[in-house]
Amino acid sequence: MKTALSIAENHSDSSAFIVDQNDENVKDADSTLGIYTGNSSTAQSRHARGAQTKYYLQKLSAELLPKERVASCMQIIIPGRKGVDVLYSTELERAAYGNLCACTSLWICPVCASRISEQRALLLGEGIRRAKVTPMLLTFTMRHADGQPLAVNLAALKGAYHNLTSGRWFDAFRERFWWLASISALEVTHGQSGWHPHLHVLGLFKHKFDAEFQVNFECQLADQWVLQLQKQGADADREHGLDVKATFGEVADYVSKFGRQPVVKDWSAAREMTKAVVKQARTHGRTPWALLADYGNGDQNAGILFKEYSAAFKGSKQLNISARAKKLLDLANVISDDKAMAAQALSKFELLLMTLTVDQWRRVLYSDQRQPLLEHAATGNADALRDWLLEVGILP
Repeated sequence: MKTALSIAENHSDSSAFIVDQNDENVKDADSTLGIYTGNSSTAQSRHARGAQTKYYLQKLSAELLPKERVASCMQIIIPGRKGVDVLYSTELERAAYGNLCACTSLWICPVCASRISEQRALLLGEGIRRAKVTPMLLTFTMRHADGQPLAVNLAALKGAYHNLTSGRWFDAFRERFWWLASISALEVTHGQSGWHPHLHVLGLFKHKFDAEFQVNFECQLADQWVLQLQKQGADADREHGLDVKATFGEVADYVSKFGRQPVVKDWSAAREMTKAVVKQARTHGRTPWALLADYGNGDQNAGILFKEYSAAFKGSKQLNISARAKKLLDLANVISDDKAMAAQALSKFELLLMTLTVDQWRRVLYSDQRQPLLEHAATGNADALRDWLLEVGILP
């Protein structure tokens, strides 16, 4: 039988984390992996296939990086807890795990990346709506060539942006164009020309621009961006080094360049910034998750590239929210570290379907049933879930 669960009382540990089947932001994941191609008309099954994809990629990441925390993510029970809770949200119609330790490694763990970035997107979107500011999406890129180490390209990109936004020039520029605050996010793809790191910056502005004002904004900023890249030993041209989306109705143009349109109705400024780590690239470029998928299909070089990516991005923040942005969007006490984001995700899963003992959870892991279990729990029917667990031998 379903049992009401007080999340606040039973899951207050900041290390607690859940993973549900929410993978709306990756389209056609089945075809990318070349597996799990069955079709389903139910929302629960669609979400479950997304979770299966994430767990599959997580296993591949752990195989390539056995010494990283991803190797034990969502497997170890939090010390002091008696078992693994299988939770259900009546609002979301999804199931999730409670009482498991998570690595919160957004760069290399697709399970953690999906859930934490989704939580950030919701909070960031609410903040933008409350503040009533004008968001503009700026994408900073640079020339890249096959064979250039990712670490070198990434250092040049980050160094150029740091210098661009520091000092008197930028202070005057920001005041001239009513630039109130910034939020930045890193992203990378790999294609025929090698690694392509790029930086998305969500600029928050006091007013909307007219056409002439926007042209002046883009020209001045692009010139300065090229100058700062050259000081880092890199380069870009004005046309391709900076891309500016004046309204977020134009995000489809960005997606056509760097990724596929996510399966969500409200793809917004907040989602574009926070969900970069879970998007798929098009055929001309592969995201890190696509590299993992190709490695799983036998491409050993893709595995080597993923390890290079992991080393280059380790220690980097996926999302940087300036102090001005936190104050403007009233997020100072809301968006904090990744563990806090993970813990906040528990709040909507209010029903406890069952608690798996330590031995039962070991059977789940041994038989690789983490995703199928969530799929059956997504109906919210505790009795049906128990019957399935008996059938597959997880329950005695």
